[in-house]
Amino acid sequence: EIMQEGFKKEGSLKNLVLDGKATDEQKAKFVDYVENLAKYKVRKGEQEEFEKRVGALITAAKDTDLAALDGAVNCKSCHTPHKIYPPNKK
Repeated sequence: EIMQEGFKKEGSLKNLVLDGKATDEQKAKFVDYVENLAKYKVRKGEQEEFEKRVGALITAAKDTDLAALDGAVNCKSCHTPHKIYPPNKK
C-alpha cells in the first residue's frame, strides 16, 4: 500500500505533493506512509544507511520542502542497495 498509493501509481500522493495539488489530508497521509517506511528492515545493505535515507524523506515530507522531497524520493537509490521486509517480518 505504501509503495502503490504513496509512490507508484499514477496520481500517487508523492506526485500530488510534488505538483502542489495535494490536500492537507493527502499530505498527512503521505507523511504517514513515509514514517511507516522507517519500521521496515532491509534485506541487503546497511540498515543505518536505509534509515538515513528514510529520515531525509520524512524530513522533506514533513517540511513540504519540494526540492528536498524530489531528491529524496529517488526510488532506485533506495531499492537498488536495499530490499526491505515489512515491519512484522524478520
